[in-house]
Amino acid sequence: MATKSLPVYTTPEAFLFSTPPYDVLKVTETNVAELVVKSLRLDGYCPYCQQPRTFSRSSAPQSSHWLAGYENDESHLYGELRLTCTRHDHHTLRFHFYLNKGTIQKTGQFPSFASIAFDESKKYNKLLSKGDAEEFHRAIGLAAHNVGIGSFVYGT
Repeated sequence: MATKSLPVYTTPEAFLFSTPPYDVLKVTETNVAELVVKSLRLDGYCPYCQQPRTFSRSSAPQSSHWLAGYENDESHLYGELRLTCTRHDHHTLRFHFYLNKGTIQKTGQFPSFASIAFDESKKYNKLLSKGDAEEFHRAIGLAAHNVGIGSFVYGT
């Protein structure tokens, strides 16, 4: 039986803002350090401001615990990362993730992946017909629920 090749974690922005929940990604110790150890400032869409904004990390899992867990193949670690909009400190995004044997998976977030994607996609409504805008909205919803082929069919 052939083993499935997993996609690779690329950046914190891509993981937090573009990766749907439950997608499993290959991760390295350096990637884990980016999320929980190093100072984290990144750009993403703020659903409260309804604009692209810069975010800073306001909380993360205990870094030494996570780095030690990454090195231990038997470890199963859950964590929460909070990002705060640098324009409005009461605009907070929460991301929950799971680290296991060299993989990372986003297990939840608030506001939801779909909420952020729907708000960000509103700018395209002016360019699309009503029917196309509805199809685009449906495709985003399907992608947010990890129905990749459905989002592809509705997005084309």
